[in-house]
Amino acid sequence: MKSSSLIIAGSSWHCWALALLACALLAGCGFQLPGKQQLNISTVAVIAPIGKTDLRYALVKHLRRQGTNVQVAMDANDREAAKRRELLVEILDERVYFRPVSTNIFVEAADYELRKEVDIAISVNGKTITPNSTLATERVYAVDPLNLNASHEEQSLHLAEMDIELAEKLQRRLEAVARIN
Repeated sequence: MKSSSLIIAGSSWHCWALALLACALLAGCGFQLPGKQQLNISTVAVIAPIGKTDLRYALVKHLRRQGTNVQVAMDANDREAAKRRELLVEILDERVYFRPVSTNIFVEAADYELRKEVDIAISVNGKTITPNSTLATERVYAVDPLNLNASHEEQSLHLAEMDIELAEKLQRRLEAVARIN
């Protein structure tokens, strides 16, 4: 009985030593979990179509939280001034699609796929770097046919989360453009 407990304790010690060795190797090669990234850009101008504001609000809030000065173009004069900025993000179009992906036994939609796409253009000093790029994100969520209000609220929450995710993707795109230029 005593020898078997020593074998288990010995193998446990080997597991801990192996795990410690693996962590040391990962740390030694420079592996790090990503933390909050700081955008190394002082000012960004944002232009969006009138009425399409959810992504614009999420993007402006996200960039300001990173310490970036953001100029939002609201009218024609602002748009012309924004186009002369060092870095310009133009939201060309936003689209939201949803479609049923599964049905229940009553042939009603049980799950929906929600997809949001945004077309953007990024310019640096008046020169277009990315003329027309599409960023997309999607979610699948269950629908309760007996409680449509809750399903609508869930869809609204997913759309808000998707705007934040698209704003983060756009920030990474801006960081790449800033590093190149």
